[in-house]
Amino acid sequence: MVWKSSSKRRGQTAIELLFITAIILTGIVYILPSVVYSNQAVSLSDAFRTAGSDVCSYLNTGVVVNDSLHAPLNNLVELWNYTPLGCRFVGLSVETNSSVNATLVFEYPGGAFPNAFGGNVTLYLKLRLSRISGFKLVGENLYYGEKPVNITVVVR
Repeated sequence: MVWKSSSKRRGQTAIELLFITAIILTGIVYILPSVVYSNQAVSLSDAFRTAGSDVCSYLNTGVVVNDSLHAPLNNLVELWNYTPLGCRFVGLSVETNSSVNATLVFEYPGGAFPNAFGGNVTLYLKLRLSRISGFKLVGENLYYGEKPVNITVVVR
């Protein structure tokens, strides 16, 4: 019968432990970036969805709030003579490459003044999103981290 010394067994156990640790760390290095990227995409979509819903919620009240955030939407409320608009936020598309491109689709009865609607809503979205972590407003340009954000408002 051959007996292994205890130091050889400890050496083998240490090598096995290093091998297992290397496998775990390699898995983390490959999996972690995809999880972070996925969470970033979900966070971006959620931020745009929330801001888009806020637009219609505000416009459907027909009431103005005197603050700098809602000033662009107040222009629309006044344009429609304080009448609830019947606005609906119906679509969202967010693409991320070297920049963030977001398209938000809105519907409201009659579709009057689409240019005024698009311009004021885009300005509101920039102001609203700049208050969310990760976004910053520099002049009139919105950034998510270091990526520029391009917002397109579509009116149906």
